Amino acid sequence: MIRQDSQEKAAVKTVLMVMLLLVRGLRPALSVYQQGTYEDGKDKACKNCAAGYYQAAAGLQSCEPCGDGEISEEGATTCTQCDKGEEPNSGNTECVHCVAGRYQPEQGKETCLLCGVGTITATTGKETCDPCEQGQEADDARTACVDCGAGKFQSSADGGACQDCEAGTYSAVKSSECTKCSPGYYQENPGQGSCVECPSGKFSGAEGAIKCSECEAGHVTETEGLSVCTECPVGQYEDSKTSCEKCPAGKYTDQTGQSGESSCEDCDEGHVAASEGSETCTQCQQGTYAADKTQACKVCEVGKVQ
Repeated sequence: MIRQDSQEKAAVKTVLMVMLLLVRGLRPALSVYQQGTYEDGKDKACKNCAAGYYQAAAGLQSCEPCGDGEISEEGATTCTQCDKGEEPNSGNTECVHCVAGRYQPEQGKETCLLCGVGTITATTGKETCDPCEQGQEADDARTACVDCGAGKFQSSADGGACQDCEAGTYSAVKSSECTKCSPGYYQENPGQGSCVECPSGKFSGAEGAIKCSECEAGHVTETEGLSVCTECPVGQYEDSKTSCEKCPAGKYTDQTGQSGESSCEDCDEGHVAASEGSETCTQCQQGTYAADKTQACKVCEVGKVQ
């Protein structure tokens, strides 16, 4: 009888130990994983979702990555959108300000945007970009406005890129518009900071010339930068477009605007032009004669008449 009781007690003890072991073995399976956690498949333990991930439901075996423009901390049940002027870092664990030169006008965006042509952000965390003023453009990094160089211009108050001035015009540094070359000057190339004087023998009569014109026959410009050519006066002729030359002694011209020495005529018989640049020849008086048309009339010798 005593032996039977001992056997029954041992059997009960065995059953209790087996039940305890079963309960312990089932405990992980019976546990409910909370929101923001997941089941680690290796050790069947609950673990928090990593930063940048989330889990809105309970009892699942994985976490979901945050979407574009969103971040989360460890154990998150939802993700948070980044504000305007921000973007998530590479791990989607925190929002960071847009760097200078970039901006973001909307919430929950993945990346900040590079400022457009002619606009900048000089500080971080900007929602919009600021336009450069007239005569300026943005640098490559879009962090500062720089002056347009000589020969360029930028006319928009809303920002833009500097552009080359056209041929026939020029500009100084930080110009909002180009200036036409003055008469007597020209510029054949675009993007220049000054105009060039027309050389002697040429002229430009209007603003914005891209080249100079040659003086017409019988006209000259003796100096540079002239807007009109000068007509050679009587007694002179144009030979090289740069100066009027006097007719040599013994010749004359009574016309203006003559070209070439051949336009100077020889004096008639009995007439002289003793000096250069004569507009007429002088007729020798009675008792004198023209021994040389380039010299004054000479008195006839005694015993001779004229």
